[in-house]
Amino acid sequence: MNNKTFKNNISWIFLGNLLHSIFTFLLNIFVARIMSKEDYGNINYVFSWISFFNSFAILGINNVINKFLNNNQKESNEYLNSAIVMRFISSIISIICVFFLILLLENGNTKIIYITLIYSMYFISEIGQIYVYWFRYKREANIVAILRIIAFFISASLKIVALLFFKNIYLYTFGIVLETLMFSILLFISYKNKYGFKMIFSKAKMKRILKSSYPFISASLLITIYAQTDKVMLKNMMSASEVASYSVAITIAGLMGTFASAVIEGFRPEIISNYKSDKYIYAKRLRQLYCFIFWLCIAYGFFITIFSKHIITILYGKKYLTSVPALSTIVWYTSFSYFGSANNVYLVAENKEKYAQLTTLIGAITNIILNLFLIPKMGIVGAAFASLVTQFIANFGILIIVKELRPIVAYMLNGIFFKDVFRKKHQKTK
Repeated sequence: MNNKTFKNNISWIFLGNLLHSIFTFLLNIFVARIMSKEDYGNINYVFSWISFFNSFAILGINNVINKFLNNNQKESNEYLNSAIVMRFISSIISIICVFFLILLLENGNTKIIYITLIYSMYFISEIGQIYVYWFRYKREANIVAILRIIAFFISASLKIVALLFFKNIYLYTFGIVLETLMFSILLFISYKNKYGFKMIFSKAKMKRILKSSYPFISASLLITIYAQTDKVMLKNMMSASEVASYSVAITIAGLMGTFASAVIEGFRPEIISNYKSDKYIYAKRLRQLYCFIFWLCIAYGFFITIFSKHIITILYGKKYLTSVPALSTIVWYTSFSYFGSANNVYLVAENKEKYAQLTTLIGAITNIILNLFLIPKMGIVGAAFASLVTQFIANFGILIIVKELRPIVAYMLNGIFFKDVFRKKHQKTK
């Protein structure tokens, strides 16, 4: 990929993610203001369980599919279809598991059970989003950006109608699923019209994908554990209202994810494709990735910490002022979480996927232990602090301890301190 194509592709990824996140954020503000804190908390509680099982349903494929498309261009369509079949099977299993788990945990709470039943359709509706990686691989991120916005507005219309006219939380939940469903359908139609469609897949390729992606299955599950454990434990140890306050803090803190995710996804195909062909560009892109992620998050962290009270009051209203202390902590832990996503790009390129399990296992165990001790004493602030410590240990501390992962630290530190980040190949350093 030449430099111009790279910049164009990442620009579209950035623009698409930015617009989608802005619209989603504004809609979430509307929803939080209209819904009761209990209902808003219940939606986010169910979302935590959906996120956990979706980590299994994805099968780690998102982390490795670019490598298979790039290394096997003649068979890329077959690899893509094989991935879709795998996702369908895992999604059916996830629907069954999440439903029976909620029946067991929330016996008698019909509202949460019905919300879960509708929300679980998300697993199926999201399968078509595997085409996102195809279009980005083809340097056509503009298609993804446009279709995502179209799907959002179709879904948003239903959500607004559900709350304003019907005041129906179940119809609203279906609106959440509708967005991913419409996005998947539009992606498939675009793929079919542009490249044709033949449902060709093979067990051999499914096994090959799974062999490469399986470390990310457990890694994703463990990441979700320490990303969502706080909400689940807050709901069971305190109340749904506390989950609502905590979710508001996470939503605001996570706005930087729009920029961070766009940068990571834009760099991913460039880093992986240059691993074998051009080691200089490969190393340079890694340093640039860590540089952008770090300084974006630092700037955002200071901004949110200083103005957190004013931001929550203006956006969500005084009923969510209990979110302020947690927000000032959460905004810093989200910064470290994006380093984890950047680290995964390196692990895939270097064929070190197995270490993703180690870092996330330690992170998950750390988070659960800290939450058990801190939530009863400090509430949502304790949950936020537990996540901050967890992200630092999992995405930085472990890298120093494990010898095979120390090269990541060098790329990371060089990027943070601007060493060889913008230098041209034949330019001498001072």
